[in-house]
Amino acid sequence: MQRLPYSYRDDPNVPAFRNDLPIVVYDGVCGLCSGMVRFTLWIDGSRERHRFVAAQSPIGEALFRHYGLRYDNYETVLVISGGRCLQKSEAVLSLLESLGPPWSWIGRIGALVAHAAAQRRLRVHCQEPLPDLGPRRRMPATTPGCRGEVSRMIDRLCDAAAPSPFDRDAA
Repeated sequence: MQRLPYSYRDDPNVPAFRNDLPIVVYDGVCGLCSGMVRFTLWIDGSRERHRFVAAQSPIGEALFRHYGLRYDNYETVLVISGGRCLQKSEAVLSLLESLGPPWSWIGRIGALVAHAAAQRRLRVHCQEPLPDLGPRRRMPATTPGCRGEVSRMIDRLCDAAAPSPFDRDAA
């Protein structure tokens, strides 16, 4: 669920907290997540570039609820920076990028690889023919102008998908 930056400030269910630094909400019971926090603190040293909140805390649970995530079985780490909430690999890569070299390089390379994979998926999906669903089953955009705008948006996305260096027919 995509939300506006700093939307948690308007949510009465989210307790007030300092957000002058990026907030990392992690599963305090998970060994991997706790290891990530220890690693970040070790690399970060005394610079204090992040605040850490266990997902099991009142603030952590409220943030998971606010972003529409399961708060009984934590399947992701959240990084809230500049009011935006990043999840999963995007959150971890953002955390790496904030640690400075050489970790920031690893984060940037990971972000490029993730972007390239997303572009490839988009290109593959754009080339797949859409099934004919008949007149009763159309896209949610019901007006002709709206359908035209959706088609133009999909065309722009497909045109923007750069060929992958792994394609045999690209060159």
